[in-house]
Amino acid sequence: MSKTPRINYRDMRKSMGLNQQEFWSQVWVTQSGGSRYESGRAAPRQVAEQVRLRHELGIDTSLITADNAALIKAVLEGAKKGSGNERAD
Repeated sequence: MSKTPRINYRDMRKSMGLNQQEFWSQVWVTQSGGSRYESGRAAPRQVAEQVRLRHELGIDTSLITADNAALIKAVLEGAKKGSGNERAD
């Protein structure tokens, strides 16, 4: 499983005023698993992406389905690139 660069999840969580259970349960990770990531274990890419979507971008990941995942991915990729599709009126 691919790993991502280390992110300081503890600082992120504390800045949001959440305890471990509140923070990690929103991205489908147990409190004990989240504790390991906060202690320095590298999070799998999928976990890091869940944290980014939920806690950095504010997307309720429980609403992502197989039917809308491709659309959400395209929107996020367009936002990353600045899409270049801005219209001049």
